[in-house]
Parts: sequence; structure tokens; C-alpha cells
Amino acid sequence: MVTYNMSIDSIAEIMMKTNIRKIGNSSGLIIPAIILKKMDLSEGDEIEIIEENNRFVLEPVKKTGKYTLNELIAECNEDAAGYIIDEEFSDAANVGKENI
Repeated sequence: MVTYNMSIDSIAEIMMKTNIRKIGNSSGLIIPAIILKKMDLSEGDEIEIIEENNRFVLEPVKKTGKYTLNELIAECNEDAAGYIIDEEFSDAANVGKENI
């Protein structure tokens, strides 16, 4: 067990050891809570695992917001090549989980 007597903000770099553990039919790593807090991660967040110079690098996947179609269209550049608003498409009834 590792105990810290300093605030998360004062820790510039953290190095810890952990073991690969069996999780069902797979294997996984337990990420210590202090690292999760520093990286603003929680259970269910997505990370990328990158093999780099015979090391593993874990990077959080950037969280993206959800936008409505109208919000996305409002950000479009009308001067861009191929910019056409299809009125038939724009005025069509919702058929799935559109959020307009």
C-alpha cells in the first residue's frame, strides 16, 4: 500500500507498480485512485494503449460533447466548397434518435 502526504496538484509525475490481473477471460490493470484523480478519469472512461519504444503509454481519449444537428449546421462555413443545405433532408421527420 502506498500513502501520500501531499496534494494531488503538487505531484508532477507519478510512477507506481501494478500487476496484470485476470478479469474474466481477459487480463487487466488496476489503475491506482491517485492516478485516476490526477488524470480526471473514472470508471467507464475510454483510454488508448499505445506501444512506444517497448513501453506502454496510456492516454485518455478526449471527451467530446454531444451536439444537435442544428448546432453543427450553425458552425458550418457557407463559403466552403460543397456547402449545400438539403431542404428535403432538413425538413424530414425524425426517424431514429435524432436530437433536433
